[in-house]
Amino acid sequence: MDKGMEIIDLESIEQLILMIRGQKVMLDRELSVLYGVRTKLLNQAVKRNEKRFPSDFMFQITKEEKDELVTNCDLFQKLKHSNVLPRVFTEQGVAMLSTVLNRESAIHKADRAFQFWQEGVHPEWIQNEEMMRQKVHYIHQNPVERGYVDMPEHRRYSTARNYLGIEGLLEVCTEW
Repeated sequence: MDKGMEIIDLESIEQLILMIRGQKVMLDRELSVLYGVRTKLLNQAVKRNEKRFPSDFMFQITKEEKDELVTNCDLFQKLKHSNVLPRVFTEQGVAMLSTVLNRESAIHKADRAFQFWQEGVHPEWIQNEEMMRQKVHYIHQNPVERGYVDMPEHRRYSTARNYLGIEGLLEVCTEW
């Protein structure tokens, strides 16, 4: 193995995958480290190939989204003092980045990232009400268990606050 190719810990990658606008994404800054290039060079490569990056591959986060990241994740405190709004890349965007950057180490590292993304992402059929109840509870409770918020309805992008106000839906535990 090349000296430049290091083993990437899948748990490290897991910490870098965020949920923004209902999509799993990674920040440009984190991908630049993963690929071994400066963020500026990564973004220049994206600009040169912007037709390859539609909005479902990559988008720029808003100031509010950036502020929420800084507030909720110690890992992103460096963003606090940056005037630049980061780009984020979906799984397809990460794949396109590896082809655009056309670097052997980038391709190797992207393959490791895809292995992580693919684990546990297989669709499941909801077979009964109990299974549905478990899934809804997980979706609403996960931000609380991870320490992002005290109550699911406090999460900015949570459906919990809407779910609680609609009659006739499947009853789930509301003892957050």
